[in-house]
Amino acid sequence: MQRVAIDHHTGRFWRIDHHGLIENDASAEQIDTAYREAVDAVIEAYRDHLGDDLHSIYLRGTIARGVAIDGLSDLDSLALVRSAKADGSVSWQDGEEVTIVTAHPLLTGVQFETYAATDVARPETVSELLVVLATQSVCIDGLSVLPDLPRLRPDAAVANIDIVQIAPDIAEARDALSKAGAPGIEVTYWCRRIMKNVLRCGASLALVDQGVFTRDLAPCLDVFCRAYPAERGAMTDVLGLALNPTTDAGAPLQVLESFGTWMIAEADRWLDRYNPARLVELPLLPRT
Repeated sequence: MQRVAIDHHTGRFWRIDHHGLIENDASAEQIDTAYREAVDAVIEAYRDHLGDDLHSIYLRGTIARGVAIDGLSDLDSLALVRSAKADGSVSWQDGEEVTIVTAHPLLTGVQFETYAATDVARPETVSELLVVLATQSVCIDGLSVLPDLPRLRPDAAVANIDIVQIAPDIAEARDALSKAGAPGIEVTYWCRRIMKNVLRCGASLALVDQGVFTRDLAPCLDVFCRAYPAERGAMTDVLGLALNPTTDAGAPLQVLESFGTWMIAEADRWLDRYNPARLVELPLLPRT
């Protein structure tokens, strides 16, 4: 596979304070003006479709953190609602995504999600939602829950979010990529998605020992390679496919068959040590 040149200055590590806690890396001030209109469109979409049930809206990821790359970054958002239950899916998402991406071609996609506000009230376990909100989100509408959330450490409970899910993630991607006649746009989507997951799982495998935290792709490669130098070439290929996804399903399937199998085995070894019960969420430990 042809290797790509990687800009290791793209992305960064999160700051860890003197208590060993991960600092939230997002703020309204870091949202580039080039994305402001798209952010406003996302707010209006949530308001239009959720109405009085809307509690608050959050922007997360690279745009919220001021490290977006034009033509590579998604506009990732989520809303908390007052309803007791919310399944995370939004039936109107596809139509709104097409409208916003068409009007703002710097974006590769727009993600809408909804969760019950009670899902993050006094959490007892470390969920993906808690990690996303506490480390990389900014409230852009409504009453923010962020000040009330517990601070997190780069520990096994945080690392578990990526690691416990990697085997089903790879299986889902392989199934989607293996479908005969899958259109190129679908292949590109699944290629980018699963390669990002593999990179972040790789960094999470080394998170506890190295005491660092990042979700950015190039730093994920760096963290992984410190712990697994023999796998540098394979993970560099993964990063290449994440940054330059292909319309040919053969390339990502080859990576998932070989390196993906290795990753699942390594994740199992990590889980045997830190999460033998394979819990999706580990307990939130009290902070001393």
